[in-house]
Amino acid sequence: MDDDRIGTIGQNEFFSLCERERLYASRPEPDRTGKDFIVEWKPDEGNGFDTRPPPRKCLVQVKSTRLGSRQVRVKLSAAEWLAKDLSPAFFICAVIDEAETVDHYVGYHIANVWLERILARLRKAAVERKNPSNLSVTLTLSKGHALPPPKVRDWLEEVCGADMALYSAEKSLALKTLGYDDDGPEYVMTFSASSVDEIVECLLGQRELDASFGPPLRSRFGVKAEAPDELVLPPAGRVSATPRDCDPWVAEVLDEAGAPQASIELNGQTIAFEGLPREHWRSEATNDLIRISILRQSVTVKFLAAQLLDRTHSLDRLIRSVEFWLSLVSCGGRFRILKLNRYSPDMQIKGMTSNLDPVLERGLDLLKAARTLYAYCQIDSPTISYESLTERARQIIHAAQQLDLRQAADSWVICECRPENVEELAERLSGGVTLLMTFPVDLGDDILAFSVAYAVRPEWRGATLKLHATSRFPLRGCRLERNDPVKDYESFVAGIRGEVSPALHAHIPLIVIDAEPTAEAES
Repeated sequence: MDDDRIGTIGQNEFFSLCERERLYASRPEPDRTGKDFIVEWKPDEGNGFDTRPPPRKCLVQVKSTRLGSRQVRVKLSAAEWLAKDLSPAFFICAVIDEAETVDHYVGYHIANVWLERILARLRKAAVERKNPSNLSVTLTLSKGHALPPPKVRDWLEEVCGADMALYSAEKSLALKTLGYDDDGPEYVMTFSASSVDEIVECLLGQRELDASFGPPLRSRFGVKAEAPDELVLPPAGRVSATPRDCDPWVAEVLDEAGAPQASIELNGQTIAFEGLPREHWRSEATNDLIRISILRQSVTVKFLAAQLLDRTHSLDRLIRSVEFWLSLVSCGGRFRILKLNRYSPDMQIKGMTSNLDPVLERGLDLLKAARTLYAYCQIDSPTISYESLTERARQIIHAAQQLDLRQAADSWVICECRPENVEELAERLSGGVTLLMTFPVDLGDDILAFSVAYAVRPEWRGATLKLHATSRFPLRGCRLERNDPVKDYESFVAGIRGEVSPALHAHIPLIVIDAEPTAEAES
């Protein structure tokens, strides 16, 4: 038997099968889309004519082969027509014996695995620019469903189901989503740079570069290709990188003997990869205030003064950064780096100078004063604006002095008394005096309130009482609410008086000062 005769026998036998099973089998003429038969079932008679569901229907391409064959081939172009149609579609292979009768059928439902295979083959053909009419899909007989003729109708009904609308919806979704192994479209970004150094700086997050994007790409069945259905395309623009995987560095300042004098923690990043010339490899570390750059044989250390004023910072990190910088300058620029538990060779920046030193030295005193105030209020790791502190430097430093006995001992408080009360008051104060002070301080980012008590020594000059601090009794402080700091401060003062005054009154006289006193340095 030749192939044409086998094909004719198979198609005729399938048509006869449909007749026996009371199925309506129509043959499209001419058949140019692989649909050998449109098989339809009789409409359901259990419902009204206007409400009964669409009749069950499927598309079938009939292939024929001899008994003993292992596989048949289907043109990819015909398989595409069947795969893209939302109706149930099948390959039915008639296996013909020597007597030219059908021994059995082998069925393939074009869904799931078989739909994947067809779509993947089409995807690959498009990328390779090949015509589907010249390609084929192989159907292995052992992987299909072997069906004796009486079981063909039952199998078709089971696979198609009763709801054609539901089947079409599920197949439509499968055609759109099946086989995508990515999270969406990808775009090839092209940078425009005048030098390799600009690209390195972009990867370090220090520079923006002009960039354009190629067409959207998606990977389906492991094959990447353009995705013309993606309508949202990114415009050309400027881009920069934000490094995420950073190595912890510790930089240590060394004196002439090689002993550590100050240290600081930094986040380090190294740009070195295949294709980048070695002369452009760079390591860099920063904590937003100190930046260390290592490029080839050169090392630079910078204090980022602009960021000191433009951003808010952790107060502790500010102090450590300023101390590190001042120590580095005083030690002649000698330092080393600890990275991944290994020390680098000692490095030195020759002739290191800085015009920031006087400013930073004054700034360090201001930062330490602010730290004293926050510590008194038991506020850990505050975030502050350095610029806000400098605008209130005198007030902040003076407030810190009031909390420090060594500073307060050089100050006094003067009280004017009525002459007729001097003798009586002097006798009452002869046994000792306690001075209770409460005062607020505006640090820009926070408003703090303080209370402190001093044991003072009275000194009389006529009707003038001069109180010298001899010892300090720390009480407490707090952060005031920003929405109503005056009311919050009044509540704080009332609470301090209620807690402290009765205890002190029971032992020694108490003088209460509600606001910050006027202090004069003793000459």
